[in-house]
Amino acid sequence: MPGLDPFDRHAEQYDAWFERHPHLYASELRALRALMPRSTLGIEIGVGTGRFALPLGIHWGADASVRMLEMAKARGLKSVSARAEVLPFKASRFDLVLFVTTLCFLEDVETALGEANRVLRCPGTILIGMFDRDSPLWSSFIREIRESIFFREARFYSVELVTSLMRRLGFNQFEYCQTLGRPLIEIRKVEPVEKGYGEGLFAVIKASK
Repeated sequence: MPGLDPFDRHAEQYDAWFERHPHLYASELRALRALMPRSTLGIEIGVGTGRFALPLGIHWGADASVRMLEMAKARGLKSVSARAEVLPFKASRFDLVLFVTTLCFLEDVETALGEANRVLRCPGTILIGMFDRDSPLWSSFIREIRESIFFREARFYSVELVTSLMRRLGFNQFEYCQTLGRPLIEIRKVEPVEKGYGEGLFAVIKASK
């Protein structure tokens, strides 16, 4: 996982972002909820400190950062130390796999999506929240985060590229929604969620196995 060290050394700083930017956080959660399926056993890959899994009703999480997992466990999550590319679970273990702003930090996105496919039941759902590199707001976003200790080594992708990788792995029945339709510095309230992708900076991909 590129740039893992900042997540261990500055986990508290990462977690505090959600308190400092409540409207951005709430907007992202709102978009994820718009496509969230019913689930009996879900897991978030790259769970961090549990800020998305818990409010979305997910009780399992995996992450490569030891310090972040400690914080997630303190919040009540069942957390496992693991890289997204090598998950320590049997095949067909979960009915929902969630990634939220995780793909940009992975060494091998296609392998990680393949692992998600392996541990996902059939039928099952994969849900991905991500910053869309093809958004017209991309240039302003990059200017705002260029000094971030967390995003310095991140590799961002477009929704189109991630969708093509998922189709190659056999995922189908795609649905999309988006939010954060203006520069982040201008957002003062929870943003609306729109269908599709290509305009909002934060996009959600839902697909089935």
